[in-house]
Formats: sequence, C-alpha cells, structure tokens
Amino acid sequence: MSALIQTIAEAIATIPHGALVGVAGAGDVRRPMALARELARQGRTDIRLVGWANGPESALIGCGPLSVVPPQAFQAAALGVDFLPGPSSGTSSASVVSPVSGEVYDVIASVRPDVVLIHADAADEEGNVLLSDDPGTWRNDSDLVAAGVTVITSVERLVSSLTIAESPRDRIVAPPAVSSIVHAPYGSHPLAYPGHYPADPDAPVVSAAPDHWAYLDTVGIARLIYRSTSQQGETP
Repeated sequence: MSALIQTIAEAIATIPHGALVGVAGAGDVRRPMALARELARQGRTDIRLVGWANGPESALIGCGPLSVVPPQAFQAAALGVDFLPGPSSGTSSASVVSPVSGEVYDVIASVRPDVVLIHADAADEEGNVLLSDDPGTWRNDSDLVAAGVTVITSVERLVSSLTIAESPRDRIVAPPAVSSIVHAPYGSHPLAYPGHYPADPDAPVVSAAPDHWAYLDTVGIARLIYRSTSQQGETP
C-alpha cells in the first residue's frame, strides 16, 4: 500500500507545532470533521485555523477561533503573489488604485496555510483526490488547497487510478501536494456531505471515541447507512 495512505492518527501527527491549518468546506457541508476530532484527541490546541467559511472545528478542538479570510487571500497564495485587489469596503487598512480605471480596491494579503485539511469523495494511492460536485461550488476550496504547503485529505472511498482518470473535472487535488490520505467514510458527520448523506443534528454526542471507526460504531452504523440511503435522511 502507498505510504500516502495513513491512519487518521498518523496523518494528524505530521502537523507541525504552531502550524497554520486551512480548513476546507462551506459553513455546514463537506467539513473535515473526522480530522478535526483527531486533532482534539491529540490535544492539538497549539494550531491556528483559517478558512473562507466558519465552522465548528475550533470549538471541537479547543484551539483559538478560526480566522475567516476572503477567498482572494488563498487565490493570491496559489498564484504566488503577496496580495490581490478586492472590492472596496471602506474599512480596509490598505488600498490600491487601479492603473487602468483609477478605482480604489482593498488590498487582500495572501494567506498560505502550512497544512490544509479537506474531506472529499475519493482518492487513489497516487494522491489524486476527487470532489464530485459542480466545480463552481468548490472553487474556493480549490484555491485553498492550491495555497497550502501540504494537504491532508480524508475521503469517503479509496479508488483506483482508472476511476480518477474517468473524472478529470472532479480532481481537486493532485500529487505532490497531498501528504496524507485517510480513509474515513462519513468523515463530515454530523454535518452533511451532499450526494452522500444529510446532516444529522440529532446524532448522539460522542465525546471519547478512540478513533474514527469507534466514533462510527458509537453513532451507530445502521443509523448512518439508513439515513444516507433513505429519501429524506430519516432516522430508523
């Protein structure tokens, strides 16, 4: 098996002390919750979180609040420049005048996370990662993972390279950016992962599971399967 395929504990243990950790996903969908729970297990309150949308990770981990920055901050880092212009807000501490139109824009400084955490649909052993959705819905995550120095990816499925080749539009991360791949079905639970399972706000609170698989056992695998395969996400 490829050295990229790691347990969740192994993957999280590679995050450096004091790292700036980017968190992918919208506010309530596709969040890397399994990875966040492992950060909590390992007591990683030393890290700093950043993303383009806020989520529950900082409260779960017990670290400082997640810093929400404009997506252009990650776009700038991905492009290798130190800032990009953004719409004038009237409150920015720095601005730039367009040499073309003369309009004033806010200066959005680049942000380059040391590590980015993302939960996705699938990955192969080579480090190719698929996020099967309309690219317009994950454009910000694409910029975020491109900005990161390395990427830790949890996925619903491990697949063959042939499966990756059949879905070129959905490849959101490619080697060599990926440092670790973790097989973590229901890795966004109790939040939703569109196309896989709905949010589960009434799920039992699991505070001390030793790993992701024990977490799924405690929540109830029958509950998870039933909700992800029923039309309305009912609970048995």
